Amino acid sequence: MELRHLRYFLTLAQELHFSKAAEKLYIVQPALSRQIKDLEKELGFPLFDRDKRNVHLTTAGEYFKKEAELLFNNLEETRQKAKLIAAGLSGEIRIGYVGSAAYKVVPELVASINKKFPNAQVYLSEESSAQQVEQLQNGELDICFIRNTTTGKNIMQKVITRQTFSLVFPSSHWLANKKITSLEQLKNERFILPPKKNGEEYHSHILSIFHDAGFKPIILHESAHASTILKLVENNLGISLLPSFYRKIATEKVKFIELSDIPQRSILSACWMKNCKNELIKDCIKMLSLLKFP
Repeated sequence: MELRHLRYFLTLAQELHFSKAAEKLYIVQPALSRQIKDLEKELGFPLFDRDKRNVHLTTAGEYFKKEAELLFNNLEETRQKAKLIAAGLSGEIRIGYVGSAAYKVVPELVASINKKFPNAQVYLSEESSAQQVEQLQNGELDICFIRNTTTGKNIMQKVITRQTFSLVFPSSHWLANKKITSLEQLKNERFILPPKKNGEEYHSHILSIFHDAGFKPIILHESAHASTILKLVENNLGISLLPSFYRKIATEKVKFIELSDIPQRSILSACWMKNCKNELIKDCIKMLSLLKFP
């Protein structure tokens, strides 16, 4: 069975007249009759009741007509979608991100994608930087947003934001309103920091700040989520070190002291595979270049 057999059948089912159907198909009537007989033979049942004057669909023919119409409609939809995908106008994109990218970078990118490609499906997944790089290499993600993490070869990388770090205190802490002249003042404090398992490089980057100050921090609690860390700080369960961006989402119950003099920075980067076949990625990179992030 070929698509032309179904097209011939549907035309005859609509016209219920061999001569009119043949004319519409630009073939001769005997050729159409032969094609319909071949189709019925392959199916094993008649599609039409015929006499010298009339042509009618059988009960099986009525059902076959409905299903054939659905098939052709699906084929056309598939063709149109494939055409859009080839032009980068539709399709799907799988985005991975660390928590901090969820507050501004990812929402603004998704809004831009929806505006330009309203039919595109966007799938979001919050993961650690290390997990994202692995998923990107395995083809499970199309683009990801990682923080202070080295990537492998064949991975393209674009820096999105480069921010200072800040100390985060409960507003009632004895150091909250004092001038921090040296981080060594904090060597006896209890810290709430991201765990090593959620990003070894980022964890080491944080610890290097304390190392430069000449001490190893006392880590009382660990959390991969900045929102959780802020809540723990609010409740006087320790102090923390976070990218200064989080000042914007913190409450008045915490105090941020920016460490602008240290060399370490919190660097958020977008990553994608060099040979990525997803046409939407090219547009996403252009969008990121146009968007402004602090």
